[in-house]
Parts: sequence; structure tokens; C-alpha cells
Amino acid sequence: MTKYIELTGYGNNRKHLVPIKAIVDICFEDPKYTSIKLITGATINVIEEEMTIIDLLSFHGVVIANLDVLDRKSTRLNSSH
Repeated sequence: MTKYIELTGYGNNRKHLVPIKAIVDICFEDPKYTSIKLITGATINVIEEEMTIIDLLSFHGVVIANLDVLDRKSTRLNSSH
């Protein structure tokens, strides 16, 4: 089953159903919008913020690891020894 997230286009406010498997990159650098690059090479700009997108992806079981997560895990492992 293909899993989708619904996102709102920046500038046109149109709803986009984006297949999670089609996302290859997400850029949160611009405070006005989020850029999402798809496997086709197309990029869509959406109004959803970082935490909203992370929540939508997490709802579908996507695990996002970053250095903060790895540092916390390492600290827990080291404190248990």
C-alpha cells in the first residue's frame, strides 16, 4: 500500500498528496516555505513547517534520525554501563 502525506502548495494553496516513497529530499532552510524534492526531479514548495512534516511522516512510521537523536542514544548507552 502506498502511503501519502497531504501538503499545501506555497503560493497557490492547492493540496498535494505526496507519496512518501517519492520524497528524496526535504529542505527546511527558508522560513517562508519547505522545499520537497521528488524522485522525478520535481520540487514542490509547501507551507507546512518542519515539525508538521515530521509529525506527518512519523504517523506513517518513518524514523528520522539526526545527531541529537544519536547523541541522546549514546548518552543512555554509556550511562547504563
